[in-house]
Amino acid sequence: MSSILALISKAVFEATPMRHTVGVVAPLDRYTSKHAAFGKLAAGDALFLVTVRRKALWLVAIIEAPHRQGDAVVGATNVTPMTDLTGVLPKIKLADGKGIKVAIEKLGMSLQTPRVLADEDVSLLRGFAPKGERKATVPAVQMKVAPKKSADALPELEGGKLGKRAKALLEQVYSAPDDRALRQVLADQLLEDQHVWGELITLQMAKKEQHAERIEKIIKRYARDFVGEIANIVSRAGMTFEDGFLVEACTDKSRSFTSAPDRAKAARAPQWATVKTVILGYDAPTPFREALLHNAASRHLTAIVEDGGYDGHTTLLSQGTGRCLGDHERGLSRHPRESPRRRARTHRDSEDEDRGRHARESTCQARDTDQENQTGKE
Repeated sequence: MSSILALISKAVFEATPMRHTVGVVAPLDRYTSKHAAFGKLAAGDALFLVTVRRKALWLVAIIEAPHRQGDAVVGATNVTPMTDLTGVLPKIKLADGKGIKVAIEKLGMSLQTPRVLADEDVSLLRGFAPKGERKATVPAVQMKVAPKKSADALPELEGGKLGKRAKALLEQVYSAPDDRALRQVLADQLLEDQHVWGELITLQMAKKEQHAERIEKIIKRYARDFVGEIANIVSRAGMTFEDGFLVEACTDKSRSFTSAPDRAKAARAPQWATVKTVILGYDAPTPFREALLHNAASRHLTAIVEDGGYDGHTTLLSQGTGRCLGDHERGLSRHPRESPRRRARTHRDSEDEDRGRHARESTCQARDTDQENQTGKE
């Protein structure tokens, strides 16, 4: 048998429409994952879903007869009430015999990978879990819904300094910015710390179209908490976020290059690790450009677009400039996107050209009329 123990992230768990309390039956019948471990499930196996809550391990659901269905593992709807498994955690051996030997504070990170259970683990968990006497959908989904808050109202979550564990996870995200699972772990920790950044990451990684207004409110109010010193040279209008992190930055002349210390701090910021495109104003000082490219955090940049000034020309920094990156040298790919300033200038230039053309046409028509009148008099 190959029953599996799998972790439900805090964000997903709290988004499930039910009371998040021990003794409540979670109405779950599936688990979304493409992990190869679920390919080992066979007849008679079960999927044990757990989550970490306040330094405790909870059994959330037992899905019987699970099988692969697209990107999910689907089985019978859970009928087992949630229970605290912290007491039996040391007794779990796993199929490899190594058990789960990590501190409870690190349990969420350790269980990111699904674990195959030993037969005695399955018996232990089934015997420890209380027997459900109610249907899974009652009362789990018939909970009272809190009154909807206005779009301007922010919840109790706030920005500010990060906790020690959140800082460590954030450094890992900056080291591997393409690892979305790691971002989810960070979001869980930030939510546990009551930090609003965790909400932003969770909302953008879920269905961001449904939460666009809330996302905009968070970014508008707390952007500096997310981008650090980059806010010295980039206004909120010049920032683009994906999955909770800055991915594109367009420098703002009004705040960008008035202070050398601010430029230096911005160029050294670790938050450049997730940025893929930078749009620099034509007036951006060369020392700032070089400092940015010397920053190891900027190694993931794929394009640096230079706004070419009033001639409306947009060019890329040359690949020769990229040589200052040293051991992480790379070429800069072409990026056809126009900056907001260039688009505005292009629009103005187009209007000026139209007005000039109309003026020339009017002049020509007037001259032709005068010539006809003169010919008639002769």
